[in-house]
Amino acid sequence: MRVLELGGGAGDHYFTVARILGGIDLRWTVVETPALVRRAASTTPLKTEGLAFTSSLAEGRAGLQTVDLLYCSAGLQYVPDPEATMAEMIGVGAPSLLLARFPMLDGHRRVGVQTSMLSANGPGPMPSDPEDRAVHYPVTFLPLPTLDSGFSGSYRTIVEFTSPSADYTLEGRRIPGGTRLMERKSPLAGGLG
Repeated sequence: MRVLELGGGAGDHYFTVARILGGIDLRWTVVETPALVRRAASTTPLKTEGLAFTSSLAEGRAGLQTVDLLYCSAGLQYVPDPEATMAEMIGVGAPSLLLARFPMLDGHRRVGVQTSMLSANGPGPMPSDPEDRAVHYPVTFLPLPTLDSGFSGSYRTIVEFTSPSADYTLEGRRIPGGTRLMERKSPLAGGLG
């Protein structure tokens, strides 16, 4: 199984899936920021045969050669240009696409600043250095019609459900989180593939 994950941090999802599925041939490439990719390359526990890191979807696809699943959990809303990234995701041509934990906005496109504690941004306990502090980063809320029109030419939704762990509050209003599993349409049905 070949998985390309957009925004996968230090590969936590890979380790979970590898442990659950046991002996399957699993190749997993995480697309992350250049700083995280450099750090992963120098971190011994992350140097495993089935896990790789890169800073672009195109490089990740090339390294895997075949992508069975494109996976993005709470990542699309944090890239600098979500619309362009959606087009890149479609261009990968994976037969299955799992877009997890995205904000299901019913209004207009919004860009906000999210604040959290540094210690809340990753699995496990935080090391003592650096000191825990508030961090701020941009988050883009794409309206559902933008997501629908972006993916619908190439993908059909198989299942959609809410993801409460991805709920946001925007301008005093709750924006529910959602997850969609999509399959690529056949070329005859209007897809790119």
